[in-house]
Amino acid sequence: MKIYEQLLSCASAQGLGKASVMLGIGLQRKNEYQQALEVFHQGTKNGNDSSARRLANAFSGKPKEGEMYFLDLSEDQERSKRYKIIEDYLSEKDYLQPKVPDLDEIVPLPPAPLPDWDGKIAFQRWFEGEAPPKPSEALMFKLANQAGVRVDNGLDLQTDLPKAVKK
Repeated sequence: MKIYEQLLSCASAQGLGKASVMLGIGLQRKNEYQQALEVFHQGTKNGNDSSARRLANAFSGKPKEGEMYFLDLSEDQERSKRYKIIEDYLSEKDYLQPKVPDLDEIVPLPPAPLPDWDGKIAFQRWFEGEAPPKPSEALMFKLANQAGVRVDNGLDLQTDLPKAVKK
């Protein structure tokens, strides 16, 4: 493995989605399809919509050898559909930088069977979920007094100025 591939592999393992897709494309060009599949899968976990798109297309059964999305995979429409749903979410919510750490529970790599799935990733459930309850007034007063600030505006109790940051 060349040094730049090692660097991309390290960056991918640390969560950089762009590194995953770059490494995957390089492996794909060298016909190292199984490794490319694993790297694109990691890229999807890392939140890279391009990696998810490549897998959605690779499992669709449409790409032929030498084409952009070819990874020498058997057609699996359900896997393709799941990667497409994930790709769409990652693309639409790119500004939130979502990750998909639960990808192996949604669409594990073959030959593992596909489990049931509700169509949402963990990040999506968290983001769309209910906001935590507002703290009680009593708790707010207690915390403000502990910090030495006014509860209504956060200014210092003694000086009525912004409190100096302690390092």
